[in-house]
Amino acid sequence: MNIELAKELLSFHSCRNEDINNPRWENGFLGILRPFQGELNEKNFIEIMECLKGIST
Repeated sequence: MNIELAKELLSFHSCRNEDINNPRWENGFLGILRPFQGELNEKNFIEIMECLKGIST
C-alpha cells in the first residue's frame, strides 16, 4: 500500500475526509460507532493496521 492510499483510507476511518457522501466515511472505523449499533467490523481494524504499516515503511 502506498502512502497516499494509506492516508486517504485513514481519513475515511477517522471521519476526517471531506467526502461525507462516500460509503467509506459512514462505514469506516469511527463511522460505524456513530451511533453504536452493537457491532464492530474487524475488517476496519485490519485495514487501519495495514495503513499504518504502509505509512511507516
